[in-house]
Amino acid sequence: MRARIPVALLWALVATPTLAASPVAPCASEAVCDLAGGKAARDGGVLILKTANGVEAKFHDDNADCAPGGGDVCHAYKLVGKLASQKLWVVKDTAETKFVSAATGETPFSTSAEPIFSPDRKWLVALQSEKDLGIYALRIYQLAPGQVLESFNYSSDAAEPKETHGEFASWKSPSSFLLHVHVDGDAEVRDNVVTRDKNGWTIKRPWKK
Repeated sequence: MRARIPVALLWALVATPTLAASPVAPCASEAVCDLAGGKAARDGGVLILKTANGVEAKFHDDNADCAPGGGDVCHAYKLVGKLASQKLWVVKDTAETKFVSAATGETPFSTSAEPIFSPDRKWLVALQSEKDLGIYALRIYQLAPGQVLESFNYSSDAAEPKETHGEFASWKSPSSFLLHVHVDGDAEVRDNVVTRDKNGWTIKRPWKK
């Protein structure tokens, strides 16, 4: 029998005034906003999202790679919230975050980077930074109804001097945020400011002469 997921801990994606404590321990880490109430269920290791058109989007847990001697990637899906105005559910597993259309059940976008949402929930920042591999890439997406649209794409391979890795610091406003970056051959941590105007997103490097 399918058990409805009770409203538990609401993630920062959605603000709602009504929360109820979860009596079911396995579901305590899942969040279902009020707009998804009655639309989400769990049948054993299967997360089920019932869309507006009646289609069921199913996400099957797969822990085969978690067994001793197996790989290091496990798939245990959790519903962590909903972007109400964009009609997108947000589903996470160990490897990535999926954005699922609440209308169709399709997944228009997924990312292996930890998603960082703007204060107005209209933009998504995905920062890929791997120090050992020298990978530093920044992508910014616009969150539209049922869609996630790429708006900005930057890789440090095109920069001089090369930024080897970095960390997201904070939002300064819905259209501006701060990054701490590490530059090849420079021990000092530098600040990049990413801003958006009528022409789109740009990176400003006050430290670069």
